[in-house]
Amino acid sequence: MTDDPKEGNKTGSLVGADIDAVGAIASASKPTLSFQLNGNNSTISIPEGQSVSATLLVTDPDREGLSFFLDGNKIVTNPQTSGTRSTSINLEFPDEGIFTHTAKVTDSVGLSQSLSRTVNVWNVAPTITSLTEDLRILNGTLFDFAAIATDPGINDLLTFDWDFDGDGLFDDFTGISGQWSFSEPGIYPISVRVSDGDGGYDYDSFVVKTVPEPSSMLGLLVFGALGAGLLRKQKQQRNAECNS
Repeated sequence: MTDDPKEGNKTGSLVGADIDAVGAIASASKPTLSFQLNGNNSTISIPEGQSVSATLLVTDPDREGLSFFLDGNKIVTNPQTSGTRSTSINLEFPDEGIFTHTAKVTDSVGLSQSLSRTVNVWNVAPTITSLTEDLRILNGTLFDFAAIATDPGINDLLTFDWDFDGDGLFDDFTGISGQWSFSEPGIYPISVRVSDGDGGYDYDSFVVKTVPEPSSMLGLLVFGALGAGLLRKQKQQRNAECNS
């Protein structure tokens, strides 16, 4: 060790401190990390829209504070110097996919351990929550129709396709709501299909019954009665001619 004539033995003291620090690092032990997702130390699978509790549990034989990281972002520094130290954070999954998260713990001398876990998120179909109720209307009258649906995948864009002609094909109208009419009397089942663009569907239907105008119905009844009377009269005349 060499002395500095101006600063006494300061240079030698720094070298000694450096040696002590190196020795401390060499003798230090890495912290031991456990990375759990919903209490599991492995890959998990969940439906979209669900959250996951990520928990980091750490032990360290050295008496020092620890810093916790998730995906490169510092979560917290725990100043405790003994025992099992932990921290938790909720992870949100607004859409389906495969997501990998990496947890890391670092001690005060820079020793660290990292672990990665994977979350498989599957698609959930939309749910129709409201639909037009059954209707009874006059022929040719426009009626309003509408549907409402929800989906746990907040990034999913829902499409509403309608079947008005009962052919099983949802190609007559696209949209959340609209207007329609039927020119002939009858009973018409109306179906809607809601899709989320990721292979999820929901279906529902209502019924529209159309009837003629009251005046048209009355006319048909009157015509029917007169027509029947005329036919009876003609038949009576023919019978009388045959008997004469």
